[in-house]
Amino acid sequence: SAARVTSLELSDGQSRRLQEDSRREHGASVYHLLVAPLYAALAEWSGQRWVVLSHRSHGRDLGHAGIFSRAVGNFAVNHPVGLDVAPGQTWAERIRLVREALAAAPLNGAAYDLVGDELSPSLYPDCELTPVRVNYLGNRTTPVRDGFEFVNADRDQRFALADQRRTALIEVFLSFVEGRLRVDLSYSGNHHTEPTMRAFLDRYAKHIEAMLCGRGDSPDLRASARASAAEPARIDLASSERPLLGKVAIVTGGGRGIGRESALVLARQGARVVVAARTREQVEACARDLQALGAEALAIVADVTRLEDAERMVAAAAERFGGVDVLVNNAGVTAMMTLGESDPTEWRRITEVNLFGVYHCCRAALPQLRRRGGGKIVNVGSDSSHIGYPLLSAYAASKHAVVGLTRALAEEVKLDAIQVNAVCPAMVDTDMLPKAFRAEAIPPAKVAHVIAFLASPLSDGITGETISVHGKQDMYWYGSRRMGLVRAAVLGSQGGRAETRA
Repeated sequence: SAARVTSLELSDGQSRRLQEDSRREHGASVYHLLVAPLYAALAEWSGQRWVVLSHRSHGRDLGHAGIFSRAVGNFAVNHPVGLDVAPGQTWAERIRLVREALAAAPLNGAAYDLVGDELSPSLYPDCELTPVRVNYLGNRTTPVRDGFEFVNADRDQRFALADQRRTALIEVFLSFVEGRLRVDLSYSGNHHTEPTMRAFLDRYAKHIEAMLCGRGDSPDLRASARASAAEPARIDLASSERPLLGKVAIVTGGGRGIGRESALVLARQGARVVVAARTREQVEACARDLQALGAEALAIVADVTRLEDAERMVAAAAERFGGVDVLVNNAGVTAMMTLGESDPTEWRRITEVNLFGVYHCCRAALPQLRRRGGGKIVNVGSDSSHIGYPLLSAYAASKHAVVGLTRALAEEVKLDAIQVNAVCPAMVDTDMLPKAFRAEAIPPAKVAHVIAFLASPLSDGITGETISVHGKQDMYWYGSRRMGLVRAAVLGSQGGRAETRA
């Protein structure tokens, strides 16, 4: 048989919010709340605004106190409803459209059943209506009775003759089992593949979460679905342990230091990670470390100063993993020099990596973030984003600019459900810091956890902000009176060359 089933369950908390808080907030039934995200997911999945679903749900109420008694059981409402899922609609608007469209169906939608005796077998019950049908089964918690055993297997399957063709290409079964929303996606393996159906369930789950959180078109996906006909995966959308489950993250400068630690933390929190840097050996080693953790990883050799490299990096991520949800702009370089003695070429190079690198990667990633319905951009600044340290004019200028870019871009993409923030650490114990100062430096993992927080759904309410990470260090590292000592320490630890890079 070509029949396949892919399933997911929401957590107790999410299911309870659907049944209680959201019902009160929107003044709608649970069914309205379930199908509004389904319409949105189908519109996004198909790339079409106009979506038509067949609805088959409990009830024989014809309206005006009329009851349709000729149906077997409680499955009499069976009708197609089309909606225009326009970009920018709020969830309140979508739920209202669903409620009004269902209310406008003739005889509460039972018209097809009423005229069933007059239709040919090829048209009834709902052949040719739509390729997707949604079935609401209500509360399907298995009853417990003394002397009787109830078996869930095939409980909601309808009888079909061996030669009977499918009445819908995709059937969505919605039910509440032990208080949790369960979604079973039934489809033909001759028409769709398992990854395609799993990706569709991912979209549906993220739209449910967006509706519950009051976000717009582009929620963050906090759940992924796994195909299993016998044992569906249980998805906890509110998981604090793996808040990035199902996400795709790009980390630039990911071969070492803060970038490598960030890639490891994001992977442990469930993300599939694309590690990018200029040095092949470093990114490939980092990718192997991620895979050893059981994570999916991709190593990309790229120079962020080149827009074409940034675009190639994003395209590779989308091709491998289906899209991009998180961008961590970590790549950076620095060099100590007085402005009067500076090499203009070197000064420009620092700005090109630290500022234009962020610009190139943001520009390349934004279409994918919008396509996914939103996401996160985390730019790595520095305490030099706020402080004008002597000997670091190029670095300070570029890192100040990163904060300005962060705040401006955050406003540009706020309505796209994309949050843009910056993490500004002081001295971090990486190759970028001279050995003379590492004893007081912050471990890279401490910074990586702040980056992961801003990359996760836990920070959805934060955008256009900078988070400073100083650890135990003084807020201001040094000034003009200590400039000579700092320069001497740097030159000594660098063998006479005051340059570091990430």
